[in-house]
Amino acid sequence: SPAFGSLREGTPSNHPSVEARRDLYQEIFGALEDAGVLKDDLQLAWDFTTASRESNTSWLVHMRDEALAITGEDGPNYTITSVDSDLDPANIMFRIRGTMEMPLYLDQPEVGATLLFGDDGLPEPNPDQPTYDVEFELLIPNIAATTPVALLQHGHGLFGDDEQIEGEHFRTFCNTFGYAVFSTRLVGMADDSVWIIEQLVAGKVDGVTHMYDRLHQGFVNNLLVMRMMSRRMTADPVYGPLLDGSRRYYWGISQGGIQGGVTMSLSPDIDRGVLEVMGQPYNTLMNRSVDFTPFFAILGLQFPDSRAQQHVGGILQMLWDRVEPSGYTKYTFSDPFPGSPPGRRVLMRTA
Repeated sequence: SPAFGSLREGTPSNHPSVEARRDLYQEIFGALEDAGVLKDDLQLAWDFTTASRESNTSWLVHMRDEALAITGEDGPNYTITSVDSDLDPANIMFRIRGTMEMPLYLDQPEVGATLLFGDDGLPEPNPDQPTYDVEFELLIPNIAATTPVALLQHGHGLFGDDEQIEGEHFRTFCNTFGYAVFSTRLVGMADDSVWIIEQLVAGKVDGVTHMYDRLHQGFVNNLLVMRMMSRRMTADPVYGPLLDGSRRYYWGISQGGIQGGVTMSLSPDIDRGVLEVMGQPYNTLMNRSVDFTPFFAILGLQFPDSRAQQHVGGILQMLWDRVEPSGYTKYTFSDPFPGSPPGRRVLMRTA
């Protein structure tokens, strides 16, 4: 191309981007020549940056470890807000709703929030509001009256919520096979859809970055809810005897299957997980899921060229890597994160 020819040959160019790249391309040509690739043989050359393990994972690993230290060995305190037995008397003994007290790493709990950082460049709790209440839901099946049941954490679907565990298949499954299923929202991709759409409609792609900040908080909440269930809830004088805190599993479907790649890599408590219809990375799988069709339609209002839409996805992926499986699953079994349970197993169901 004329632009690359000008860079390679050092000939004048009236394009400002070519002039701005000359020093960079001297470095590129020098590195290639050191590797035995002569400049005169090149038709195109470029450089790119790769993310390190520390760059992708250090924020969330730090938040996990610090939140566990703040909440203590037994995890966050909880408050039960409601208990009822009328959801499905044939299968479910108790539907329990409550909140757990979590460290807040954002400037506010609501959508559009921003991560707060300390002097070390790592996320730190909000000094003005160090904690906030995170909702959870727990279903205890009838079979627990006979034998304490295992704990099963559920990862909900795209922009879903914790109430998805109330579906009939969950209720019958839990009572048939002996699981207490529970869930908490994945903050950042739960009740954020309207806010994200507003950013895209306005062409504020940079505004979507707040979603990734909130996802850090969402993953910390999801990592600590199992600690709370398996230690504090199992010590509850009323409901604890119905639960077996030594058996701790994860089951994620769709977005929950994707989310599970991070959860299974970072959880210090879960040693068995099932991931259904999962995928990674997001900027690839979005193109293959009908769930994202409306978002592409809205993105197309500001970026009608489909190639530009792919550029947007690629740029955003650099932020998504910190809060999706592409940054974590390579360490699930090989060179795992500190605190990973031994003998961890993951079953993936692709359909």
